[in-house]
Order: sequence, then C-alpha cells, then structure tokens
Amino acid sequence: MLKDVKKDYKKLQNIAKQQIDEKKYLSCLNTISCMANIAYHLNFKFYDDELEIFLEKISIKTIGALNMTPIKGRWVFYDYFGFDNKGLTQQYLNALEDLGVEFLYILENYINDSKHKDIIDQVNRNKNATIYINDSKVSIKKQIVNISKKIYEYKPEKSLLHLAPWSCLSIILWIRFSKIERYFINLTDHAFWLGKNTFDYCIEFRQYGTYFSSNYRKINKNKLLMSHYYPIINQTNFMGLPDEVGSRVKIFSGGTYFKVYGSNNLYFKIVKRILLKHDNTVLLFAGSGDDKPFREFIKKNKFQNRIFLLGYRADINEIIKKSNIYLGTCPMGGGLMGQYALLNNIPTIAYVDKNLPTYFIETILYKEGIKCSYTDLNTFYNRFDYIMKNYKNMSINTGLVSPSREQFLENFKLLIGNNKPQYEIKDFNFNKYKFEELYFDIENNYLKQYDLIKFKWLGVKYFKYDPYAAFLSFINIMINNKQILWMKIMQKLKAI
Repeated sequence: MLKDVKKDYKKLQNIAKQQIDEKKYLSCLNTISCMANIAYHLNFKFYDDELEIFLEKISIKTIGALNMTPIKGRWVFYDYFGFDNKGLTQQYLNALEDLGVEFLYILENYINDSKHKDIIDQVNRNKNATIYINDSKVSIKKQIVNISKKIYEYKPEKSLLHLAPWSCLSIILWIRFSKIERYFINLTDHAFWLGKNTFDYCIEFRQYGTYFSSNYRKINKNKLLMSHYYPIINQTNFMGLPDEVGSRVKIFSGGTYFKVYGSNNLYFKIVKRILLKHDNTVLLFAGSGDDKPFREFIKKNKFQNRIFLLGYRADINEIIKKSNIYLGTCPMGGGLMGQYALLNNIPTIAYVDKNLPTYFIETILYKEGIKCSYTDLNTFYNRFDYIMKNYKNMSINTGLVSPSREQFLENFKLLIGNNKPQYEIKDFNFNKYKFEELYFDIENNYLKQYDLIKFKWLGVKYFKYDPYAAFLSFINIMINNKQILWMKIMQKLKAI
C-alpha cells in the first residue's frame, strides 16, 4: 500500500509542477490540497518542501506587491477553523482580549452559526476587535483579493495563524505578509501539514511538538516556542443519558471513532475484558465519524445494554463530571478528553504503545506528577482493577493538568516579547515505522477513504490526469462505500 501511495503522490506532484509551468495556478491549488490531505490522512511523511515552493510561486504570481507599514500594537488572528470548543482558537482569543490589544479576527472556513457561535459572539463583544468572515462561495482568486485587502488595510504588526494542514489559501496569503511578525499555532504536532514558509515562530503545545518539528520537519529550533494550553469549558446544561445506564459504574471514553480502530481490534478487546470482568459497568462513548465497526462489535458481543454510543455532545464536560472512570482511546490516544477528566477529578487510564509517545496523556499535561498511560497490558489491567475498587476515594492534583488562563497569558507575553525563551529539545522514543503502520492499518481495514480523498479534491479531472488510476479508484469507491453512495442517491431522490 505504501508503495502505491508514494507512486500516486509522485504522479500528483508531477501534475502540480506541470500546472505551475502552464500557469494554471488555481487548478494547482486543488492538486496540492489533494496531496496534503493524502499525506495528512496516512502520515507517511510530515512535510514537503517542493509543495511549499509551488505555493510560494503561486503566492508571488497571485498577490501583488505589499508595501505595508504596520501599525504598532495591532494584531490579526487568522483562523481556518473557528470551531467552538475545538482547537486552540478560544485560548488565544482570550490572550489577545486580556492583553487589551486591537486585533482583526479573520475566519476562513465558515460552516454555519452553530459551529462558530461562541467565538463570533466573543469577538463581537470585544470593543478592540474587528471581525471578517471569508466568503468561501466566491472563487479562490476573489477570496485571495478580499482577504489580502482586508489585512493590508488593517496594517497589523503581529499575527496569530491557526491553519488547517491542507489550507493552501491561508499559506499563499501569509507567505506574502512577511513584514508582519507571524506566530504559527501548531495544532497537529504529530501529523503532516503545509505551511513551513508562513511563519517566523511556531508555537507548540507540548515538548513532544518541539521534538517532532525539529527532528521530522527540520524547523530551526530558534523558531520553536511552547505554550501549554488549557481546555475551554462551556457551561452547558446536561442533556441526560439513556435510561438503561441506571446507577451502574460509568466508564467514559471518546473521540473520533477512527482512534479506536486498528492494532487487531485492541481497544475492543480491552473494553470486552473490562465489561465481562466488572458486571456493574457501562461504557459511554462520545464521538464522531464512522461508527460502523463499533456498532458491529456491540452487536456481535451483545453489549447493547452495556455500551452506549452518544455521538457528538455539546455537554461533554457535564457527561464526564457524571462519569466514574475515564478510559483513553487506543491505538490512537486523545488529549482534550483526558484533560477534561483529570480537571473533573475523574480517575484516568489509557493503554499506549511504547513506540508511539505522541499518544501518552502525560505529554499534554502542564507539569509532571500524574501517571495515566501504561505500555504493558497486564500492568494496565491491574491498574484498571485497582481504580475500579478505589475510584470513589481517589484524588487528582488538578494544578498539574493545565495552566490557568492567567498563567497562559503570562507565558504568551514571554513568547511575543523580544527575549524569547530557548527550549531544550527533549528526546522521545518515536518509531516512524510503527506510526506509519498504524495509519495504513486503519485506512486499509476500517476507513477506506483514500480514493474518496482523491476524487473530493480532483473531481472528474482525475480521469484526465490519470485515467487508469482514476478508473481503479472509482471501482474501489463503489465497492467500499456502497452505503454512503446509496444514502446520497436516496437524498437526491427525496429532493426531487
């Protein structure tokens, strides 16, 4: 599979180069986005300097000269996502608000009011803030003109960049605004992303990120800064649980569903062992994505009255508060859910492959002193059994979990000052082969989205670029995604 993916990737790289040579810049952006999504989905590489060069060429050709004189003290916060309670938007909005500076907030990828409500409301309440929401319905060329004009007219001195790994629009804009001091917020520190040429400084959220960016992205360590984050906890009314949960011990787990797929169904084996050994328990799982393999596991083992898939829940913190134990996902671990649990004084435990330190809950904690992750399965089970007996009397030093808003601000002041902190790059036992193997396992045996990604970004032009590969991909989509295609056909028929 890796050999085939690299072959596809190389073909797309050649197509992108040809499009650059033929000055088909906007078509090239789709090709580059496709490649970035493939690399992000499978993580067989973590940066691509050639694509960065392509984007720089497009930037120079599509954005004119920018002889801008910045206004001292002004900021711009450029945000691809802007999702409430997701990513790191609200933490940095809070920091700008607490600093009392003037800033322009730009939201690139507006979805709907419900996705961005809290963030947009917060910016609108701030008398020092201005908001601009990109109109993604117009052409990319027009979007570039609109956003670059807005930044140029605002004349900021500094910027915060919260970008998607594949967002070509963000990158070609910020390559050109090099006179603005640019702070890149590294949201996906363990995965592929584009944008190495868009920043002056890269803010990591843990030591692991500084290690990874230095060793696997070849970013100069003098550009690397670090700021531990704190979770944004919304005050949301509890929406309840299924009646069948009753008064049993509630084990909570959650995240995107693909995090529990792979490694020969290890997560499901762990869950089965726990539920069979401890009769008075239920598993609550809040997540999004493809839940089909999870539901098949529930049905096969007749766990309909023991496992409850809650889907996406806005009241996630309230659910965790009412849980008794937090079980981390595996083979891919999560970060934010574990922080919520620890901050609510919920005993937390996870099994992690020793070769994949990116998934250790401890790596995202503010300070050392809490043990959550176990790399030996027997030790993990013994610890879980201990927690089951003692969870009512266990206490957690929540001061070790995350900084306060005030501590986050004080560290941010240091990062943007003239005398920036220097960091020792701590070594981690990262096994690239195991990491790569895990992503391919999940794709090949569970998700099967590789061909969909290519068609999503290339469309029918894929047949023009590579007819044979496009035909094979189309056949694979028909085989692997029959249910999705049938649902779309039915939706179309209902609309007629």
